[in-house]
Order: sequence, then C-alpha cells, then structure tokens
Amino acid sequence: MKKDTKNEYIGIISMIVIIIVALVAIYYFSRQPEIGPKELDNSALSLETHYASIEQNS
Repeated sequence: MKKDTKNEYIGIISMIVIIIVALVAIYYFSRQPEIGPKELDNSALSLETHYASIEQNS
C-alpha cells in the first residue's frame, strides 16, 4: 500500500515538473523570436553601439 502512494506522488510531482518546464520553454521561445539574418545584424549593431557608449562614458 505504501509503495502505491509513493509511486502516485512521484507521478504527480513529475507531471508538475514537466508542465513547469513546458511553460518556461514556451515563455522563453515566445519572448525570443527565431534569429534570422536581419535580426542578427540588428543585435550585432546594438551590441556595437552599447560598447561604444560604455567607452564614451568611461
């Protein structure tokens, strides 16, 4: 009897963990769209301007 309840708890906990991981993955991928060539150029450009502004401030 104890073993059955232990397996049920393990199953419930594993389902909750899987749901949380799935929600985090969906949230992460919805915030960051797929990087194409255009987005890559824009992010590289913004990094260059970011570092240039840091150098000017120091």
